Amino acid sequence: PDTLQNESARSRMMILASASSASVQVSWTQTARLGEKVTLLEDQTPFVLSSGACDGCPDRAISVDSKQTFQTFEGFGGAFTQASAVNWRKLNATGQAELIRAYFADPADGGLGYTLCRVPINSCDFSPESYTFDDVEGDVALEHFDSTVQKDVDLGMIDMILAAEAAVEARGESHGVRGLKLKLLASPWSPPAWMKLPMKGVYGDPGEGIRTMTGSAKPFGLDPDYQASWANYFGKWLAAYKARGVDSLWAVTVQNEPEASPGWESCLWTPE
Repeated sequence: PDTLQNESARSRMMILASASSASVQVSWTQTARLGEKVTLLEDQTPFVLSSGACDGCPDRAISVDSKQTFQTFEGFGGAFTQASAVNWRKLNATGQAELIRAYFADPADGGLGYTLCRVPINSCDFSPESYTFDDVEGDVALEHFDSTVQKDVDLGMIDMILAAEAAVEARGESHGVRGLKLKLLASPWSPPAWMKLPMKGVYGDPGEGIRTMTGSAKPFGLDPDYQASWANYFGKWLAAYKARGVDSLWAVTVQNEPEASPGWESCLWTPE
């Protein structure tokens, strides 16, 4: 599904088509919001896709040049979140195994073949509560950092990731893909509140501003005095996950949605 956006509507379109013929009728369903009107999974008028030249219709053509290549796709996948982990842990062993199989098994075996997934550093908007692994204010040296990442263990994040890692490796072995491994991309939604600049004029502000994970000061949220501490936090988090047996951490980003400050964990960044 692709998300289509304009000034007045947000739509989700699911296109189901077959590439087995030169011309195919496409059936599609849309969920959209237009002002106060919401349509859910509403069938739309089918249209026809045809291959070949389309002179004079650039606004209705998809041009594919298979001879010109750009970057390589590292993989496809989804996100591990605390909410998904909590629900995964509620399943019995059979249900847990089936969910992992459905996402990470090879498509030839009925799975989606996920190989690249995202994991949040600290809590995110899909967490039961806001939390970090060092909430001791002013702990510049991170002496109180929880190197056991126990909160993620308790929520089921670690076990779910380990199960996915094992599934991807087993998939590689059974399909002759040597060295196939899950790749994890880690992103923070927010640093600990004490590392952020105070927000003023928000709920709970006593007058001089309040430091909080949910929301961000503008134009940037991280307190410059804690830049080094926040950088070191990344290293400690990565080491803690590795100590828990997570072997698939592949990359990190500085921030999830660095230009957004909604009412949940966030931290604005500028290019500078």
